[in-house]
Amino acid sequence: MNPPNLLQFSALLIQRFQLSKLLPLFSEQDQPIIAGGAVRDFLLGRTFHDLDISTRNDPTSAARRFSRDIGGKWFWLDRERRQSRVLLNKGEGELCFDFTPWRAETLEGDLRSRDFTINAIAVRLNESGDLGLEDRLGGMSDLASERLRLCSDEALTDDPLRILRGLRLATQLRLSISAELLEQMTQHAPLLRHSAGERLAHELQLLLASNPQLANLQQLQKSGVLVEFGIRLDDAALVGLADEWSDWTRQIASLDDAHGRRFQVYATGMVNLPGLLKFARLLDRGCDSGQRRELLSRLRCSRTKSRLVEHFWDIFAGDFNWPDRWPERHRARLRRLEELAPHTEVVLLALWLFQRRKAEELEVIDELLELAAKNLVNGRLEDLLSGGDLLQLLNLEPGVAVGHYQKLLRREEYSGRIDSRKEALQYLAERADKEIDKVVP
Repeated sequence: MNPPNLLQFSALLIQRFQLSKLLPLFSEQDQPIIAGGAVRDFLLGRTFHDLDISTRNDPTSAARRFSRDIGGKWFWLDRERRQSRVLLNKGEGELCFDFTPWRAETLEGDLRSRDFTINAIAVRLNESGDLGLEDRLGGMSDLASERLRLCSDEALTDDPLRILRGLRLATQLRLSISAELLEQMTQHAPLLRHSAGERLAHELQLLLASNPQLANLQQLQKSGVLVEFGIRLDDAALVGLADEWSDWTRQIASLDDAHGRRFQVYATGMVNLPGLLKFARLLDRGCDSGQRRELLSRLRCSRTKSRLVEHFWDIFAGDFNWPDRWPERHRARLRRLEELAPHTEVVLLALWLFQRRKAEELEVIDELLELAAKNLVNGRLEDLLSGGDLLQLLNLEPGVAVGHYQKLLRREEYSGRIDSRKEALQYLAERADKEIDKVVP
């Protein structure tokens, strides 16, 4: 672990996170502290994009003002607890600022209410830019010793999801989990059934995305977490999963720059491809088909993620509905892709990674991935002519007619008869009025 260089940390906070605009918004008696992952990762020499900012009193008004000053987006995380977030999109990625009031009357009480000591190392901020390190629970010593330790005996009772978070931290940071802590996790695992399903799914996918090795999967098994999810795997199945996931990691590392970048996009975005793919595989190996769908419902996975998981199951079984022939024209191919699955690039990447297909099919997947990377925006193919274009070109009034014409153009793209804006304009001029009745309900 690197020795703390608070001057370097201060410069980073001011230059990248623009904290010089935040500090004047607080009174001298209520200067903020930063704790959690940012301080931990700085001490470990890791990059970070999130700041946890807490104050003795309600920080909401300062958070809103800060968001306006930096051009960010502010929203509530938990209105009752006065917890809010500011997101800022910058050229090098998204920055996240979480604002919370202390969870106790004193700073030490607030730090003791956190999950693990390595996340309870705090830095005091003041307007002059001076920083003061607060390590009241021995988190720096635990980091140096590479061990995970709870902030208090009540930590897992207060939030059982900390079991999954702890297993993830141990995986990501290569920390040891003592037999005593693993026993505490096992005792508290039944409390997970009372946690919100979407939070459970999120934490489990983050854990799986952190490249767990066999030892980490064995800890997950021994902690009782898998049983609480209804997932039952014997030792041989765990070894098989660990080997398979290591093989996936090697395959991804061997990708060329273009495909590798697409994996990176979906590893850090909303879908979290590595986590979701491993989540699907875990359910595929550890549950029967009825239990799998029951668990998806219990975990309140979004409709999109549920559909993706079900597509992954088809891919694992070799039953994915892959067309025997693909049209020649590019937009026809992309329209077929949209019809196959949501987030078509994700499904293509999963097919490339898992399916042991014929060489000619892999060639088609490569071509489709290249097409998707060039033409899809946020996972969707944009229309050749926008609604505004159609209003102007056809002298339409705003309303359902615009949608009917766009549906007609998409149908023509799907058939391969239209592949460019020029062809779309020509079609509108020559045939659209004759064909429109075919798509009007």
